[in-house]
Amino acid sequence: MVNEDAAAAFGAPEEKPRPSAAGYVIAGLLAVAAIGGAIAWVVLGFVNFSDSVDALKRVPVGGARMVSLDSGRQGIYYEGPGGEKAVVPPLRIVVVPAGGGTPVPVGGYSGSVTYSMDGHAGRSVAGIGIDQAGRYRVAVAGNASPGAVVAIGPGLGHKIVRALVGGVVIFVVGMLAAGLLIIATAYRRRRPA
Repeated sequence: MVNEDAAAAFGAPEEKPRPSAAGYVIAGLLAVAAIGGAIAWVVLGFVNFSDSVDALKRVPVGGARMVSLDSGRQGIYYEGPGGEKAVVPPLRIVVVPAGGGTPVPVGGYSGSVTYSMDGHAGRSVAGIGIDQAGRYRVAVAGNASPGAVVAIGPGLGHKIVRALVGGVVIFVVGMLAAGLLIIATAYRRRRPA
């Protein structure tokens, strides 16, 4: 029987410990975190979207109301029978600062947004740019079905996109990191000592 000192003296190679498999465990945890993070991001995004729909200021078609509007681009949405698939009648929307003055120009809405949540269903019909946050008198004229309203507030489209794109990015980045860690761990463990 050869002892270890004699083996070392004759140049027998010393066996190095094999690299740890911990990289596989960490990669698995990264993958789970990526899936969980993506789902959480999308769910929170849609909760935020739902809150934004609830917070829209609503004015009945055929009526007028004072509403508080933030500065910046605002979307105008039609909510009526048929919801997001409703046929929108011709509407005349006039938005004037509470103290009077020049009406805010009402123009088109870039893109097409529809929603149906929390008892509200509508579709984008126009947009306005508010230079200064404050109270505005909004009057809506049109021959719409009873109960139809115009809802006004910050645009909703970007919130949907942010929720979906953010979830996809978190998932892809997490899965790529997990995949690269698996490849690196496999390479280290298979490399000759």
